[in-house]
Amino acid sequence: MLAAGGWGVVHLCAGEADAAPPAAAPATRGPSVIASIAFDVRGIATAELRDLLASRPGDRLDAQALDRDRDALHGALVARGYLAAQVAAPAVTLDAAGAAFVTFAIAQGPLYRVRSVAVHGASAIEVGPITLAAGDVAQADRIAAARIALADRLRRGGVTANVKTDDANAAVDIELTVAPSRSARR
Repeated sequence: MLAAGGWGVVHLCAGEADAAPPAAAPATRGPSVIASIAFDVRGIATAELRDLLASRPGDRLDAQALDRDRDALHGALVARGYLAAQVAAPAVTLDAAGAAFVTFAIAQGPLYRVRSVAVHGASAIEVGPITLAAGDVAQADRIAAARIALADRLRRGGVTANVKTDDANAAVDIELTVAPSRSARR
């Protein structure tokens, strides 16, 4: 069940009877079970975030699994263009029975945009159209697709992508560098 928590917090609960997390965390006598997982975030669909987690309500509380979940959340936000995203260590609150209520606080920061795209090592005629342009969201999969499309189009050596970030302006400059063809290296 998805139950609304406090402002900006959404809880993923194990069952209908689950309540919001208590204010204090007393000592517990055994391994805790996750009762709910919440996200303290604005402007991002929590359903998408939930799908990234390996931890689920009903699982035993596992600090290493929560760390991996945190890394997965951070990686997904960066891949979507939130290059300055920060995901805090999960806050865990235990109730009197030892049930664990987990909250990930997320500050996604600004959505980074492409400021410029430059291609080195090939002529404009060889390069043709590039699938990235100024103003596009700086998404990792789009940058990778542009690099692969250019390599396929040129049918020679590899193409590398170098992404330079400008945090003050939430912008990236992308340089696609084409490796010399084998015949040009001889």
